[in-house]
Amino acid sequence: MMNKISFVNNAVKFGLFLASFSIILSLVYYILEVQMFTFSFIAGNIILGLLFVISFFIFGIRNYRAKGLDGKITFGQAFAQGLAIGIVGYLIIGAYNYIFNAYIAPEYAASQLDGFTQFMEKMNVPDETLDKAISDFQTNMQPFNQLKSALVSGGIMSLIISAIVAASIKKDTTEAEIV
Repeated sequence: MMNKISFVNNAVKFGLFLASFSIILSLVYYILEVQMFTFSFIAGNIILGLLFVISFFIFGIRNYRAKGLDGKITFGQAFAQGLAIGIVGYLIIGAYNYIFNAYIAPEYAASQLDGFTQFMEKMNVPDETLDKAISDFQTNMQPFNQLKSALVSGGIMSLIISAIVAASIKKDTTEAEIV
């Protein structure tokens, strides 16, 4: 008899995978001093990030279906598992971002301000809008505000991706397929 994996253990395992990927990627960007405020970087990072997040949700939910539920999963179970994976992952990511920006490299956020300002100027943003955007950027880059933002945006993303992935995975893999 195969050992079953629990809901929580599976969510923690795949949440850790999600967080590890994000943390490693952010450290690579930091070490390589990547200029984050270019259209190509922003587009590429969004695509890469979504591909990995969706992949971790898919693999996590499928793993839970196979090893925790004997191949049968409902939409609700799949949705809850995806949401739990996201919550674990984004809690860890948020905590890491807070520690990194508050204690490890507090100057990093400020160093990104020049790139942000140049990016906004290239878009021909009016001066008063630019001043407001810079002020908002500085406020949002404070460690606690980054933590809050990571948790809120991670929660919203987890809800959306969990619903989409759950809808595509909710099936019984124990039934024989009819050809």
